[in-house]
Amino acid sequence: LKSMTDKTSVEELRGLITESFNNHDTVTQLQRSITEKFNQYQGYRSERIARTEAANAYGRSSLEYYKEAGLKLKQWYTMNDDLVAPECMGNQDQGAIDINESFSSGVMNEPNHVNCRCSVVPVSSD
Repeated sequence: LKSMTDKTSVEELRGLITESFNNHDTVTQLQRSITEKFNQYQGYRSERIARTEAANAYGRSSLEYYKEAGLKLKQWYTMNDDLVAPECMGNQDQGAIDINESFSSGVMNEPNHVNCRCSVVPVSSD
């Protein structure tokens, strides 16, 4: 029963996030919606979910835009500080890679993890 409840919660959360993005809600509005819908996701947890999902949607849509624009290369950038995850630093260390290739951590675009502060940018092949 617990696994079914968790699966149902994940599906409800996914639907809420999709609806929020379709409505062009801000991260704060999405956080508020998550908190209202799921009592167990209060405060920092709802903020973390909202930020990470917003970054994920941004990363996926940016990557699709780069591809549609005919760009061939992308590069991972970190904040270059003590908070950067080793996997993110590994992604950055790769330099420019093919737009359709996964980074060394296995992801195609940011975020690599919850609260990831990294960015993926297109690189001119000229």
